[in-house]
Amino acid sequence: MEQTSEGIGIKMYSTSKRVDNSSSMYPTNLPQDDTIPELSQPALPIGGKKRRAMANGPDGKIYYGFVTPRGLKVFKTGLGVDVPKDERYIVGLTDFVHAMMSVLVFVAIAFSDHRVTLCLFPGHAKELDEIMRSFPLMVGVICSGLFLVFPNSRYGVGCMGTAPTAPTLPPIDQLVSIFIDAIEAGYRHFDTAAAYGSEEALGRAVADAIQRGLIESREDVFITSKLWCTETHHDLVLPALKRSLARLGMDYLDLYHIHWPVRMKNGSDQGIKLVNEDVIPFDMKGTWEAMEECHKLGLAKSIGVCNFSCTKLSQLLTHATIPPAVNQVEMHVAWRQEKMLAFCKEKGIHVSAWSPLGANGIPFWGNHAVMQNSVLKDIAFHRQKSIPQVALRWVYEQGVSVLVKSFNKDRMKENLQILDWELSNEENAKIQEIPQCRGFKGELFVHPDGPYKSPDEFWDGEL
Repeated sequence: MEQTSEGIGIKMYSTSKRVDNSSSMYPTNLPQDDTIPELSQPALPIGGKKRRAMANGPDGKIYYGFVTPRGLKVFKTGLGVDVPKDERYIVGLTDFVHAMMSVLVFVAIAFSDHRVTLCLFPGHAKELDEIMRSFPLMVGVICSGLFLVFPNSRYGVGCMGTAPTAPTLPPIDQLVSIFIDAIEAGYRHFDTAAAYGSEEALGRAVADAIQRGLIESREDVFITSKLWCTETHHDLVLPALKRSLARLGMDYLDLYHIHWPVRMKNGSDQGIKLVNEDVIPFDMKGTWEAMEECHKLGLAKSIGVCNFSCTKLSQLLTHATIPPAVNQVEMHVAWRQEKMLAFCKEKGIHVSAWSPLGANGIPFWGNHAVMQNSVLKDIAFHRQKSIPQVALRWVYEQGVSVLVKSFNKDRMKENLQILDWELSNEENAKIQEIPQCRGFKGELFVHPDGPYKSPDEFWDGEL
């Protein structure tokens, strides 16, 4: 569920042979070769002030500009470089129209105050009174018409809601190169999903790595993928898994997850598109039976779930003949998942953490509760560590697998530097005092006519 790679939808962490249990990412009852996480933070953090930025364009050139707090990238001309043609790097017509509508509304509101008009146009009070009798109505009519033609900006500003979609991926060759860089750095576990659109690139990278001698065989990497919400039905699970395997060019997955405890109306499993009106009742029992069949066929060595509450896990365990190996959930210092950790430990289910840095304010599921936390800043300062290192070390010490998205080589290396030190009891006590706030509330799956009427109902009261 954390650039020009940020939020791209691929999470990576590495594995290595254990030396002793103290350096393990996993509880001792899990396979001995799954240990070290890839840990890092976004290159272009979203949120806060406008930031200057450089970006690698689709043509390989470097472009200069800035990034707004909402993540809109705007690149300037006249700096000796061409402006990228990729729509991610430019302000589109819809963005311009919405800006003009905002100006019109502001002018209408400002000019409705006589003090403003008399200050700007002294001696024309009568004429302005005549104009202002119709001007606000005219602005309202114009803006309403424009909203019908341009209902949304790319970030959902407007009167008609749109569904969030997966951030645009870089060209596939660039994505393959990023995976190769990670493999060269020592990373061996890659967490992807059908909805991320990255399976083909990952498969190509693994094949390339074998050919180049970076790894000896497919068995040297641990590949996780996920079943998207449109396929959570007994008869759709196996075909969906086979499509993922075809895109990856592989014969099996090491771990296959149910992405969300949600069923959506039939559609493509390529690309994340969430429309709450499309959520329909989820057949947990039938879907899990099909997941078990995938395991029995040898197409998935292990099967698991993502974003299941303790209540939903209990429901699943009542009829599962093969219990889920993993529950992948949002977890960070500002959402510690203490109840979930205790429940999963009791049931023998491993926990992996997505957004351990809080997704750093990414719309719909992120916030700044981690990266801007004063407690972590203080610990990082005294430890001479980065805030991400402190945040990730804390998750690591909970015996949880850490999943963080990054395509930056330096951050990949930096984030591995959490294994040779520990947080003190005093530092852990301070972290325990951080207020709790779930980043993703589940509003995208909530609808008055759907199976979930409120976020509280979606999370079974575990908010």
